[in-house]
Amino acid sequence: MTQAEEACMIADEEGWLDLNPAALACGARARLAFRRKAAKELSDKKPQFEGIPLPFGVVQLDLSMMGYREFVPRLYNLCKQLGMKTGKMLPSIGFCSDENQGYCTILITKHFRCFPLNHGYIGGIMALDRHGPHAAHGDDMVIIHAPHVGYDPVNETYGSYRRSQSSKEDYKSTCCGKVAGVCAPYKGAYESAPSRLRCLLLPDGSVEISVSNTMMLEPEEENKCNAALFLNYDKLFAKCDDGSFSSPVFRRGTSLVYRASDSFAAAYKLAIEDEKAKKVAAGIRLEDSDLESGEDREYTGASSWKFGLPGQSKRLEAGAASKSPC
Repeated sequence: MTQAEEACMIADEEGWLDLNPAALACGARARLAFRRKAAKELSDKKPQFEGIPLPFGVVQLDLSMMGYREFVPRLYNLCKQLGMKTGKMLPSIGFCSDENQGYCTILITKHFRCFPLNHGYIGGIMALDRHGPHAAHGDDMVIIHAPHVGYDPVNETYGSYRRSQSSKEDYKSTCCGKVAGVCAPYKGAYESAPSRLRCLLLPDGSVEISVSNTMMLEPEEENKCNAALFLNYDKLFAKCDDGSFSSPVFRRGTSLVYRASDSFAAAYKLAIEDEKAKKVAAGIRLEDSDLESGEDREYTGASSWKFGLPGQSKRLEAGAASKSPC
């Protein structure tokens, strides 16, 4: 690469549209050498994230990500190295259609000298059906896709995005407004479900499930109900020899008690033992109040975990914290 070509590449990266290569070649080379030296020195000092298990394998990330200010000009230079010509490249962004992060769009327009097309659906889903229509607008198409995950550079964590335009101080969102609105009723129903379920551990080792009447809908009623969540009877309740569900073993004024399936009973008892082990490991003494007496049953000796489903107390505390204005 000649000095002039190297200087032009640096000029594109810095955003200089008018450039005298001969006058700026020395300065451009010096800056490029400094950046390469700094990158080499920092390459061994970058912390790494834990591996992210995905269906196709474990993905390992490091802190080599770059901001839009550095990414867009470097992408533009890469496209030129691949043989694309200035003024003939057509950029298209695959961002969430409910976002207003215009900084990247401004940089893309500045360097590619063309306002980008839109390749994104809600949640940052790539609009694959737009390849053909958009491709007819230019010689080469550059598609920039950004998954809707969010990144917190302070805590170095994924999953949240800081909304600087919000009046709330340091307000962070985990998803776009459209997705949050669609999921809100389902999320609310899921969070309230554990409070309407209670498991009973019997002396013989079997498990029974007390279910609020508000969750027990007849099959013909399910199609007429606007509830966002239904119980999976096949996984929760035991069946008779003919495959049908058995009648409730106990009826209360506001709930029904069913015998739990073998798989659910095993998972429930294992979860209880795990929570007890965590308490013992943390030095917390197991009190009798951790288990509720079943004196209101028609037999004696039945007991239930204090918070119904294992881990429910933590979920309730987390829900209360998320609703706090602070």
